[in-house]
Amino acid sequence: MPKFTPPLSARGIYTLAAPFPNISDKIYQAVAIRSFRDYVDLGESAFDKVYAPNGLTQEDYDTDAAQQANIITLASADHPTLLVPDTYITKYPDLEWVEYSNVVVSAALGAIPDTLDLSLLQSQIAGVISDVIGVTPVVRIHAYADAGVVTYAQHDINEMARQASITNRTTDRARYRAALAEKTALEARIVDLEDAIASMGDLT
Repeated sequence: MPKFTPPLSARGIYTLAAPFPNISDKIYQAVAIRSFRDYVDLGESAFDKVYAPNGLTQEDYDTDAAQQANIITLASADHPTLLVPDTYITKYPDLEWVEYSNVVVSAALGAIPDTLDLSLLQSQIAGVISDVIGVTPVVRIHAYADAGVVTYAQHDINEMARQASITNRTTDRARYRAALAEKTALEARIVDLEDAIASMGDLT
């Protein structure tokens, strides 16, 4: 196979020929380019380090050695480092990719009673995220530390203060359905009034 040597530090999507893995959905960077001679000078064997572990034969090694192949070190922040002969690289990075990350948004609620129902909160958070960035999230509740216990007297005081601060006690969907029902009732009322006015006109 022909050599296809990437520039040093080229970062992005690489396409590798078998038996090397498919990494076309991962970001890698060429962090080193070594010749077979470099391995010999260091007292190492490119065959033992690169070819044999990937199921390649002595014949594969000899073919690459004859065309002075290089061994490319591909590194990734999230995936294993790969040593690949440049004869097994079929494509190296261009700018036709967009990097993605898994993102978690968190909010510390402080100490709250274990019995507090947070289902409405989860629904509202999911709705806000969907409305703002167009992604439907999975909203989970995690308790990261035991806050201890509170006396019933103090709990009652805490609950009175918390309840007094609540301004949203229903879901957006419930408010939408209520508004829709009100709109339908008003439209029906308008029709009734129009019919009544029309009837009055007929009497004259």
